[in-house]
Amino acid sequence: MAASDKNESSDNFVLVINCSKCLSSREFITQITKDKVSTQKPLDGVNYHPWRIENKYYCAEVKFLVVANHNERPDWLTKKEFPFTAVVILFDQIQSSFEEAKEWLPDVESQDASVLLLVGSKSQQTVTNDGEKKDTSC
Repeated sequence: MAASDKNESSDNFVLVINCSKCLSSREFITQITKDKVSTQKPLDGVNYHPWRIENKYYCAEVKFLVVANHNERPDWLTKKEFPFTAVVILFDQIQSSFEEAKEWLPDVESQDASVLLLVGSKSQQTVTNDGEKKDTSC
């Protein structure tokens, strides 16, 4: 089946929320796309990373929109300007990072996305000589 014979779907927006210190949004997107991520492009004042998926069943244009600072809720997110097909939250596998990710639940649930992913990156917690717990990331 030729690429031109495949059904072409409309744009799909993927929201990436980064609560991780170990894994950058760009690294995550590069791992997903298995390619270098295209330069960010503006869309209604918001930067996104485009990706074209092509396989024997369909073609799809995907736009990754990134919330890099987990402490800030961008205006475009609260106004629901983009119909997100998927939401991905990146976090480190330590309690504090997981708690930060959980704080996004109301925002994520309000998006009504059909795919929700919580992605944990490796980190560890160590105990120092004086018994204090210390997060050792990456």
